[in-house]
Amino acid sequence: MASLEIDTICYYRTENATLVTTTLANHSKAIQLLVPTIAKRFLAQRSLTDILMERKSISQEIKVAVDAITCQWGIKVERTEM
Repeated sequence: MASLEIDTICYYRTENATLVTTTLANHSKAIQLLVPTIAKRFLAQRSLTDILMERKSISQEIKVAVDAITCQWGIKVERTEM
């Protein structure tokens, strides 16, 4: 058994500044905590080989999952990269 360290980058933009300011005290910190949490959930189900071979599709799955949450905050996720 070995531990794996993966960095995830999330590109996003504010769609509704009023909603963001009234919903979150610190939207940047919220996204910094949300993305790794969702990434861990998706990666825990896969082997190392699958992660390496399906990196783009996993990144897309993470993007969709994060965007589903952040759209309620007035934030649109443009892209995620692993």
